[in-house]
Amino acid sequence: GGHAVEIRHVTLTNLNLTVGDVLLSGLHGEVMMNNQGAPEKILLRNADSTLKLEAKPKGEGYQVAASGSNWKATVKPRLVFQTIEMQGELSGTRLDLSKFEGRIFDGLVEGKASLEWTGSAVFTGNLELKHMNATQLLAALGTDLSAEGDLAARLRLDARADKLANLPDALRAEATFEMKRGALKGFDLGEAARRTGSAPTRGGETKFEQLTGTLQCSPQDCRLGNVRLSSGLFKASGNMGIAGNAQLSGGADVELRSSAATLRMPLIISGSTKDPLLTPGRGR
Repeated sequence: GGHAVEIRHVTLTNLNLTVGDVLLSGLHGEVMMNNQGAPEKILLRNADSTLKLEAKPKGEGYQVAASGSNWKATVKPRLVFQTIEMQGELSGTRLDLSKFEGRIFDGLVEGKASLEWTGSAVFTGNLELKHMNATQLLAALGTDLSAEGDLAARLRLDARADKLANLPDALRAEATFEMKRGALKGFDLGEAARRTGSAPTRGGETKFEQLTGTLQCSPQDCRLGNVRLSSGLFKASGNMGIAGNAQLSGGADVELRSSAATLRMPLIISGSTKDPLLTPGRGR
């Protein structure tokens, strides 16, 4: 008679893992077995060890936890997280993340997300952004719009596509945001309101104590709504559309108070994200 061989540990090197239609390559790790030969724990890490994953069987699926540092996202806009931590459950073709926490752009992003790839692919996420560096965030998103300040936001993300690889191009976002003690670059609202004549104002900046508003983005365009900006005796409100070709449209109402008088001026927003234009609306 032969001897039974008991395998309790399997080492994985240069593993390629397919999730739906997405290939994850260059993974390394190990599988720990129980005395029945079933997986008890799976440990995986990516090629440069910036992300580590642990999976344990739970019911029909797996309880998963991931952590990393200096990890670069595998989908655009390829954001780099200083640290990242995730917890959730993987069941068949569905991943539910009950915890997502990452440090990025001098701030924190945390929330929940789910991903499903049965036939079509569906993603939803609810995130909260805290103390983000707005300049770094906007630069990473690839827009020519620029602002300075401390950004906080509540963000809902949705995407539906025929396959996982196409989800980033189908992303829709809705957000409410607030910025404190910053500057809006490329828009000098005060100068535009004071200027006589019909020539547009371009360049400059508008400093603010507080800036709030809403954001809606689709794969085609984005819209900033209910935007309110204030700094001492200076106030402005308005909305702005950003087309897929980076053209701007919208308007702002500016109010400049002084001890002697109050100046109110409607402005028309046009131009592009690289070169915004502010033109006086109707007369003073």
